[in-house]
Amino acid sequence: MVKSGTSAPEPSDNKPALAIANTLVRRALTMIRKEGSGRNDAGFWLACQLRDNHYPQQTAQKVMQSYIEQVPAENTKGKIEPYTIEEALASLSSAYREQAREAWVVQSPLAGSSGGNGKGMARTAVAQGDNQELPEIILGADQLRDLTNQAIDAVSRIEKLAPSLFMQSSRLVRIGHDEVKRPVVTQMGITEVKEVLTHSANYFRLRKIPNSDGEFAKIPCSPAKEIAEQILARQTQRPYLPFPALQAIVETPVIRPDGSILDQPGYDAATRLYYAPHPQLGQCKVPDHPTREERQAALALIMDTIGDFYYVGEADRANALGLLLTPILRPAIKRHIPLALLDAPKPGTGKGLFADVVSIIATGGSASILTATDNEEEWDKRITAMLIQGRTIISIDNIAGRLQSAKLDAVLTADIHEGRLLGQSTMVKVHNRATWIATGNNIRLGGDLGRRCYRIRFDPHDSRPWLRRDFKHEDLATWVQEHRGVLIEALLTLARAWYADGQPEAAGLPTVGGTFTGWAKTIGSVLTHAGVTGFLSNLEQLYEEADEGNAQWEAFLQTWIERFGSEWITVAELVEAITDRENAAGSCFADILPDALQYALKEKSASFKIRIGKALDKRVDTCYGRENLHLEKTLDKHNKKSLWRVFAGSAGSASPLTRSENPQTIQENEHIYSSGQNHFPHSPQAITGETASSDYTSAANTLFSSQDNEQIAGCDEQLPANNDDREVFEI
Repeated sequence: MVKSGTSAPEPSDNKPALAIANTLVRRALTMIRKEGSGRNDAGFWLACQLRDNHYPQQTAQKVMQSYIEQVPAENTKGKIEPYTIEEALASLSSAYREQAREAWVVQSPLAGSSGGNGKGMARTAVAQGDNQELPEIILGADQLRDLTNQAIDAVSRIEKLAPSLFMQSSRLVRIGHDEVKRPVVTQMGITEVKEVLTHSANYFRLRKIPNSDGEFAKIPCSPAKEIAEQILARQTQRPYLPFPALQAIVETPVIRPDGSILDQPGYDAATRLYYAPHPQLGQCKVPDHPTREERQAALALIMDTIGDFYYVGEADRANALGLLLTPILRPAIKRHIPLALLDAPKPGTGKGLFADVVSIIATGGSASILTATDNEEEWDKRITAMLIQGRTIISIDNIAGRLQSAKLDAVLTADIHEGRLLGQSTMVKVHNRATWIATGNNIRLGGDLGRRCYRIRFDPHDSRPWLRRDFKHEDLATWVQEHRGVLIEALLTLARAWYADGQPEAAGLPTVGGTFTGWAKTIGSVLTHAGVTGFLSNLEQLYEEADEGNAQWEAFLQTWIERFGSEWITVAELVEAITDRENAAGSCFADILPDALQYALKEKSASFKIRIGKALDKRVDTCYGRENLHLEKTLDKHNKKSLWRVFAGSAGSASPLTRSENPQTIQENEHIYSSGQNHFPHSPQAITGETASSDYTSAANTLFSSQDNEQIAGCDEQLPANNDDREVFEI
């Protein structure tokens, strides 16, 4: 026997193909007449054999027609019941919907086979679909739990050779491939589990042979749906499934936490990553202890590749190199990595091209695109869909306007993202090990994104930058694709050189958010060790320029403190100062309002007092600018009004009370609180002796009582907007 080719000729034009088809038909008829199989079961078996031998479906229909003409007229109960062409074609269609299994065909008729009656060839044909090395599972012979254990044992035996099934966030998943052969993580359902079962064991049902003395025949059948359901039930229940945990797929060699290189295809237990390299990548050769010359040559190659982009300054160039290193070093970084902003003043500056260069080196293809949306629920579903597929490079492309999303804020600082599946109400958990990129022109940031980003800005100082032709690599993306292997070797060489020299920590790196410290220190130290300076040195400029909301509130609070000092005022007094256009102070206040409040003042002036009160509530103790300007709030119990002031310094610090109206009442009853997400005050708390003896009331130590809460609820500044006045603020 020899393995079959990719396509079988028409049986009428090829004698071996015709002989195999006839043999398969005779075998199917034998299953009916001598083994007690039903005509439909035997027909489905025949259809599967034709599929596995790569007969075109149109040709297989002719073979099935021949089968129909020869089957008995009686069913398994001995009653006359015609077997129709519709039943046969339904079995054929069902078989051809599944992927063909590896088949074996007869090279020539077997010599000395029972006087040439074809039985020897028939026995050979049977071996095509029944791999004798697979274990046999008899359905109906044991309890369901025992059958499930047998099925899992059979699958585990196959998985030990080449793992493809994993547990990811309490879900059974499998490494698959899309239409261009890129690896993806696919969740296993009942259909997918049954497909795995068919390749790990041979399943049979016992059927009594007619007119025999209690003898039974083993009839091939598909795995029971109940077994697949029981396997899926064990994803989160005892006895748990035995498959290893998976974090993500990587398509390039990466650095493990100990500094070694993961470069062997397949599953890596140390990192819980599955390495699926492109077939054309080849073996990357990286020295364990790179010399200074090797390190310099590696850096020169990388900078030669990305040197033609229009970087604004040294920091942008260093950050670009840091972005290239991030996917390579991602497994070695324990916590989170910030969002890389590829920013420019106008289109055509190469932002999208640079994102593709990063992705091609890391994955072999263009980045997975995530489009921005104004709907938080859509953000949630799109992020979840990307992470479930195991994407390691995710690009938010061509941002128009402000980039702001609470879901994006959350995923950037999450080890495990919990989100909703597209088109479903099901919640899932999935690891976040992706490198995040955003591209746009003069990107503005909202919410908490400002401290979760770093910037790479391009500026060609040209009205038509896309017409430039003096690039060293005219088609950079294609060049990078063709030289991907050596570029990966160069990046790995820089990383290995740092590890081999004892991981020296660079001094003077800018401070970033707490959860991004590991990324900043690792990438910054590798770059410093390679002789690259300026990494993250443009962070302060990013905070000032891109985080527009914070800058607007800083200017507003600065104007407030210049107008009122540290005096306590009501919302009504603040609104009066803002709307009083007859004096310079009112004009200045109105012009300096943050965008959302300016819109509220212009479009919804009747409810402006309520809106600005809510906006102030959301920013209690939030510090802005170098002077840490922040809002403080207290309650005037005598007048049952909330009072506000702006104070410079750390939030919650003691400060003098300069409000002239009822100073004694205010000092006795002052209760300042920090606003939470829903603006609920803390629970009542006793004042300590130390606090009671303090000259000033601290904003951090005095809290509302339950009686205070009732009084606040009655204040006009706290009334909710009516249905006509409701509006979602940009926070």
